[in-house]
Amino acid sequence: ITEGTAGNFSTLNLIKTRGAMLQSYLLQDRIIATFGRRSDENRNKPQAAPWLKANGWEFDYSAMDGWVGDWAMRSGKTRTEGLVARPFRGWAFSERGSVSGGVPGLVGQVLGGLQVHYNQSDSFRPASPAISVLLTELPNPTSNQKEYGFSLNLWDNKLVFRANRYEMDV
Repeated sequence: ITEGTAGNFSTLNLIKTRGAMLQSYLLQDRIIATFGRRSDENRNKPQAAPWLKANGWEFDYSAMDGWVGDWAMRSGKTRTEGLVARPFRGWAFSERGSVSGGVPGLVGQVLGGLQVHYNQSDSFRPASPAISVLLTELPNPTSNQKEYGFSLNLWDNKLVFRANRYEMDV
């Protein structure tokens, strides 16, 4: 029986992704900028329908071999932009203070290890074409995200404190 096969529920899936990423270190690594773009395509094609030979119980594999129809394609773009700032890295007062003791040493370590960051991105996942119960086409899953915060690296990264805030729209 043809109900015992994958039938028209088997699909050929082809995913293509193209992208580029750029990361720049500026002002003696005090500022790190990251930019990225990506373009995705998700293509699907159904399998040929199952066919039986004239005897009614043997499969006609030559008639059901392959994929039929045009590609159903979904596509979209993703971007990300980020910035990390280490404003006091390499400054003489933070370097001198980090090797001395007491309050000046602690202030030098805190300022020398301070890092502020920000990132924003929009993303999507190319899903197979789908329809709702109301027979409307469903869009690709997407999200928009913002993240920002700071971190403190103390005592040669032996103590790290990081605070982040995330905002996401799905």
